[in-house]
Amino acid sequence: DVIIIRTIEAFDAIIFLLIVLTTSRVVNSEKVLLNLLLVVALSLGFYSGKGGINALLTGASYYGQDNLGGFMSGSNAYALGTGMMIFIMIFCYQATTRGVLEYLHFNSRYVWLLTKFRYIILVIICGSIYNIIALESRGSFLSTVIGLLFLILLNKKRFRILALIGITLSIALTVISLPEGYEDRIKSIFADKEERDHSAAGRPHFWSTAIKMANHYPLGVGPGCFPAFYNDFDSSGGEFGFYRSVHSSHFQILADAGYLGVIVWILIYLVAGYKLIRIRSLVFQYVSDPPKQDFYINLSNALLCVILVFFIGGSFYELAYNDIIWLTFGLIITIEMKIKNLKLTERGCI
Repeated sequence: DVIIIRTIEAFDAIIFLLIVLTTSRVVNSEKVLLNLLLVVALSLGFYSGKGGINALLTGASYYGQDNLGGFMSGSNAYALGTGMMIFIMIFCYQATTRGVLEYLHFNSRYVWLLTKFRYIILVIICGSIYNIIALESRGSFLSTVIGLLFLILLNKKRFRILALIGITLSIALTVISLPEGYEDRIKSIFADKEERDHSAAGRPHFWSTAIKMANHYPLGVGPGCFPAFYNDFDSSGGEFGFYRSVHSSHFQILADAGYLGVIVWILIYLVAGYKLIRIRSLVFQYVSDPPKQDFYINLSNALLCVILVFFIGGSFYELAYNDIIWLTFGLIITIEMKIKNLKLTERGCI
């Protein structure tokens, strides 16, 4: 079984590497880049938006749903994937203005269609936000809220946006009812150790088990093999069950790839964040056309938020091998290459 798991996870790792490399090579213009993001965001956002709107109208709760499959299977994974995609959808909404679309040389019919369709994107974004509420995923809710606040702080009109959101939320909370028990579930994030539910109380134990595993296997037990080794390192006597998940992407990497692997994992995040901040700086220096500047600044802001949401939310769920975060790394490489070309052009080097 361990050999089969390692083979499957190794195959997945090759796919993720291909996603990164292919994205950076195939996307050769801003027009292709926007089309790619529209397809990715809307193909996934359609379902999260539809789920949120349905929950809003019916008062349904999707917590614990066992029929959520795909690469973000389970309610927690689905909520975290939704939280990440919200920021890609926000960028798509920002980029589908007439000025940006005409600058990217879309034909007039497509410009007319997208400028009207952007309001549907806004509805999908709102539905997706409520979808996270309906899924009752505490870590995803917390990380998405932090991501949204961070996105607002990156905007020049941050105070106006905060005021508008404050007014909108005040009105919405008087009209929209939250799922029963939702408020208590969110409050449990900050509960004392004695007051945590079984799910929250088990996570520190799983994380400490991953550390024990890494101490015994410094190079890791292999991709996806934490559950197979869990019983051997479980010090609770089976209190939290057997063959359990590690419930954290970061501790997943620690157990799977050891200390060297988790160092590389953290470096990927640090380098990705630095590159996006650097891209923002280069755009302000070398891009003078306002639509193009807005395109890259908004995209950099969105990807910074995607990384932040996954880093926080992924601390509670085992999702290191999901497609969205690796696509994000590929997009960062892509836009960095384009901005560097602009920089070289400005200096007369190409």
